[in-house]
Amino acid sequence: MMGSLASMGLDIERIAGQAVAGGLRAYLNSLYPEEFEYYLFTLELLSRGGAVKEILVFPVMPNSISEDRPSLVNIKKTNNSVISTTNNTFAPTNISVSGTFGKKIRIILGNQDKTGEDSGSAFAFSEDVKIGGENVSIRGEVKTGYGITKLLERIIKRSQEEEDSLLFMFNLSLGNNYLVECTNLTLSQSMENNMLWNYQMQFRSLAEAKKVYPGGVDNLKKSIKSQLKFSVINDTVFQMVRALEGLTAVANESGLKMGL
Repeated sequence: MMGSLASMGLDIERIAGQAVAGGLRAYLNSLYPEEFEYYLFTLELLSRGGAVKEILVFPVMPNSISEDRPSLVNIKKTNNSVISTTNNTFAPTNISVSGTFGKKIRIILGNQDKTGEDSGSAFAFSEDVKIGGENVSIRGEVKTGYGITKLLERIIKRSQEEEDSLLFMFNLSLGNNYLVECTNLTLSQSMENNMLWNYQMQFRSLAEAKKVYPGGVDNLKKSIKSQLKFSVINDTVFQMVRALEGLTAVANESGLKMGL
């Protein structure tokens, strides 16, 4: 008796439904970023002229993100009264991010090694596809969780060592995008979680991205739309791979039972 694809571990309708839901959420976020959050975190390293040096669209959302926003109001007590003064200029925020990329193979869309050196990436690819009637050039790499951790480390290092570099942080889950400096990066591992690297990062925001992004707001919007596309595609591919892994496991088990 022939079973359904779902019973064999490959639920195409579920995967398609997740892809449509994710795409709709991304589309709504691109139109109304103050109304619809989309769980995406990205670091983008640009030259001052606007050329992309490196970009990391996190394939796994950080475990925690916190933003400490200082008050614009300064309160002082004098001998006879209390004085409150307000500074309406941008107040830098302190941002803490922590998480792990795990051990699984991940597809990192939007990035290829642009250092001019052999980074040791095992698999890199480039493909031109059409999405929604629009031609999209997809470039990326296939990396392990360790490989993504090293990519993160490289981006932070380059942002500090290369003078012609601007580091932008996009946190679409909160709708805050900034020009930032990384003030601390800690990578840790324990015996309980061998081969699982955890990262902890502290950033200091310098300005809102919309006010300092090279090429202006239009280029900023294009960058965010590209990140959203990559995120939706990446999630769809990941769900398909997981389903195919389940299908392979069923096939292997069936083969063993049948003596094949």
